[in-house]
Amino acid sequence: MARRAKHEAELSKIKKEIRDAESNHQEQILEMEKSLLDTRIRLQKESDEKIRIMEAAAEEKAAKYLADHSSTLEKENRLLEIELEKMSIKVKRLLERKDQLTNENSELEREQRLKQDLVTIRLKNISNAEEKERRERYKRSCRIAEERQRKMSDLIERKGLGLATKSKMNHVDFKTADAHGWIDLESEDDD
Repeated sequence: MARRAKHEAELSKIKKEIRDAESNHQEQILEMEKSLLDTRIRLQKESDEKIRIMEAAAEEKAAKYLADHSSTLEKENRLLEIELEKMSIKVKRLLERKDQLTNENSELEREQRLKQDLVTIRLKNISNAEEKERRERYKRSCRIAEERQRKMSDLIERKGLGLATKSKMNHVDFKTADAHGWIDLESEDDD
């Protein structure tokens, strides 16, 4: 029995040691978990701080970039507005010049038509005058020829050349008649 009691006492002692070891182990685990949690919290805080710093730096950088970009865009817009204003003025001047040239061209075309019409009228008048002059010369030459023929007929009758000669009068050469003194051509031309 004593042996049994000794074994039980040993067993109790071992159980107590196991319980103490388990208790120590549990405490160590709790201590490690607490340490791990503290480390996690610390790392989370550090990470959060780094993220906050990085976000602040990124926001600052983005704000600076946006400010720079906005400033650049404003300058470009001002330059574009100035250029647009210049182009607008230039286009307006060109349109005015186009209108002026169109008006000048229309005026020149009108003047050209008028000149062409005047030339056509003058040419027609000259042509009509030449035609009239030709007709007048022809009528004059016909009158002169008729007058010569009449004078020749009168001369022949006065000279007594007879009807036979008179009938041939249409074929008499006026220069020959003049050479014979039958007619004075100089005085006839004055008529």
